[in-house]
Amino acid sequence: MKVCIIGAGAFGTALAAQISKNGHEVLLWSFEEHVAQEINELHRNNQFLPDIELPEPVRSSGDLEEVIGFGEVLINATPVFATRPTYQGKNLQGKPLFSASKGVERGTHQLLHEIFEQILAGDFSYGAISGPSFAVEVGRGQDTALTIASNYQEELKKVKGLFETESFKIQVSDDVIGVELSGALKNVLAIAAGLASGAGLGKNYQAAIFVQGLNEMIALGEKMGAKKETFYSLAGLGDLFLTSTSDQSRNFSFGYSLGRGESVEKASEGKTVEGMGSAESAYFLAKKFDLAAPLFENIYDSVTEKKNAKEALADIWSTLTF
Repeated sequence: MKVCIIGAGAFGTALAAQISKNGHEVLLWSFEEHVAQEINELHRNNQFLPDIELPEPVRSSGDLEEVIGFGEVLINATPVFATRPTYQGKNLQGKPLFSASKGVERGTHQLLHEIFEQILAGDFSYGAISGPSFAVEVGRGQDTALTIASNYQEELKKVKGLFETESFKIQVSDDVIGVELSGALKNVLAIAAGLASGAGLGKNYQAAIFVQGLNEMIALGEKMGAKKETFYSLAGLGDLFLTSTSDQSRNFSFGYSLGRGESVEKASEGKTVEGMGSAESAYFLAKKFDLAAPLFENIYDSVTEKKNAKEALADIWSTLTF
């Protein structure tokens, strides 16, 4: 099958490697011309996924129309903030679009399926891909399990087959909202975990706010139409555990730096921290649905520098009730 992946960052490149190893042709769209050239000539993406050699069937192009026209299936791996400018007015000609990006759009507080419904021309079928998956491990072919959600069962089965091998397992779901929301909110909670670790608070504290964070995710998700069980799946609890317990996570590392007293500007320098934008959305969505969400509120206050780390962490603890 011919597959196009829109976005040649770390995760898009890793997915390209996995799909190609499974016998499919892959064309990656790269915003950066030098990245596309490097993938085609050296079979590497040294800027975003260094030390991973890509299979020869993986090619790249900077021509978005060419890439969309190539694929029978489209995988989105652009950052959430780049979604509108990348896809605005594009027509996918009825092809399935499955998004592997994680986050909520800043300002509108919309999930990705809502954004695509607004900006794409013509009909298309949609699904979401999420779960515990560091790009470098996917690129190396290490054991990984993800959730793919869609209400289009034939397309869901097709995309499942693109990825699935003995070392790459797929859980299926029909809860697009729950899977997308889990992928966004776990980044906010990873900032909280990093904040606590950087401030020197113990594992007991971190375990307590882990549970609080999961509870807040579920409460908001149910208000937005998600299924509770999704938050206990790979996309929910699985990804939350991975992102909140490892310094490989940009969101955890950002929170850790804040916890040690660094400014937001310095802590986020040189990296995309998806949880910063999602923290704003989590805060405003909780307010919209009249939910008590002390963890979301205090992380929002931290990333906007309304409170320092110690104040935010103390306020979270003072409001915990189980």
